[in-house]
Amino acid sequence: MGRRTHRPRPAILAESRPNNQSRFPPDAFLLDLINPDPPIGSAMILDFLSSASHYYRLHAHFPRAFDFLQAFDPATPDGKIEIDGPQLVAIVQRYETAPEQDKSWEAHRLHGDIQYVVSGREKMLYAPARDLVSSGPYNEAKDVEKFTGDSLAHSVPLVVPAGGFCIFLPQDGHKPGCMVAGPEPVLKVVIKFRLAF
Repeated sequence: MGRRTHRPRPAILAESRPNNQSRFPPDAFLLDLINPDPPIGSAMILDFLSSASHYYRLHAHFPRAFDFLQAFDPATPDGKIEIDGPQLVAIVQRYETAPEQDKSWEAHRLHGDIQYVVSGREKMLYAPARDLVSSGPYNEAKDVEKFTGDSLAHSVPLVVPAGGFCIFLPQDGHKPGCMVAGPEPVLKVVIKFRLAF
């Protein structure tokens, strides 16, 4: 299996902005990725749902996606919910976080993710998909490709507490579901939004 090829793009990594220091734990990061030809305005975003209105203009699906998350009932059972047909879908998940080595790297081609932690906390690792090595064929039906990070010099740990979300685009390799200090239960909603290329 070969490396996945992507256009190079500059990346700016900074600790959480000074006025946000109380919003995320000290080991959490805000990663601003700038793409010269982005599908939406910016790439990877880490923030709290209380700030969601700042992102509405970035994609036509974002107002409905974030409205769904803000109205989400934690009693909702696990499963898939169509918000706006197959182009905007919510996946409700309950699981226990696990060590990084037990989780898989992944990336998508047709959809972006909004990964929102309703309760609990988890670490999501980030690395550019171009730096990952494919570990199997792309699954067109599920729009997912799995990778190994064996050749990575480093990855970025994103500690996402309850109320926080990450947005991942196709160029953003990610490994969700990792534990912070030890295994803990998480309730998460992943919004899959279709990108227009």
